[in-house]
Amino acid sequence: MSTEDDLRKHVLDDAVELMETLGIVTPSVTTAANINAPAQLLLRRLLTRHVLLVLTRLHANAGKGQTGITASIDSVLEAAANASRLTPAEIDRFKARRNALKKDMEPDGVSFADIQLFRTTELAHSLHAPGANSVGLSWYVIDEFARGTYELVKDIESVLMKAGAPDIRALPADKCDEWVAHGQALWQVT
Repeated sequence: MSTEDDLRKHVLDDAVELMETLGIVTPSVTTAANINAPAQLLLRRLLTRHVLLVLTRLHANAGKGQTGITASIDSVLEAAANASRLTPAEIDRFKARRNALKKDMEPDGVSFADIQLFRTTELAHSLHAPGANSVGLSWYVIDEFARGTYELVKDIESVLMKAGAPDIRALPADKCDEWVAHGQALWQVT
C-alpha cells in the first residue's frame, strides 16, 4: 500500500529530475547551433524525450496500473484529500491550476494529448499509435509547461507542509537555472 508520503516522494523526485533534465537539455535546444555530432544529437534526443516522459508521469490521472499506484500530482492530491490534509477548495484550486497548465499550451498548437501521443509512439515504441503524431512539440511550449508543472508541485508541497506533512525534499526556486548552467558547460555554450 502506498502512503501519501510515498506518492509525494515520487512526485518530488520527478519534479527535481524534470528541472535537472530540462536545464541540461535547454542550451542544446535553444542556443547550441553547432550541435551536430552523432553523440550530441543522441544525447539531446534522449534528454528531450525524458522531459516529456516525466511530464506525462507527473500529469497522469490518479489510479492503479500493472505496477501499482500511479505516482502523480493527481495521486498526491487524492491522497491528501483522503488524509484530510488539504481542504476540498485547496484541492480544487490545484486541480484547476493543473488543468490550466495543460490548456495554456493549446493556443501555441500543442495539447497535452499531443504529449501523451508522443510518449506512446516514441517512448513506448508503439507500432500502432491511435493516430499520427502530426503536431510538432515546440520547445518553448514544453519549457513553459515543465516550469509551470514544477511550480505547481512546489506550491502543493508548501501547502502540504503547512498542513503538517513532513518535509521530504526541498524544491528550490532556481533548480532549472542551476542545471542550465551545467548544460551550458556540457554543451560548451553560453
